[in-house]
Amino acid sequence: MTPEGAVIGFVWRARDSAGDPIGRLAKLALLTGQRRGEVAGLRRSEIGKLQFKIRGRTD
Repeated sequence: MTPEGAVIGFVWRARDSAGDPIGRLAKLALLTGQRRGEVAGLRRSEIGKLQFKIRGRTD
């Protein structure tokens, strides 16, 4: 695992203990690369029913 991957894993697990809605907002920001203000300012109508597929490396 790269140092960056370790940091992302640490942040992800820390957000689990943060609870809702802070934990979910932080994870969304981490997954999408958005700033926390952008994520916090989302409206329900902007979200819709999105589905994401995260694929790992195949090499």
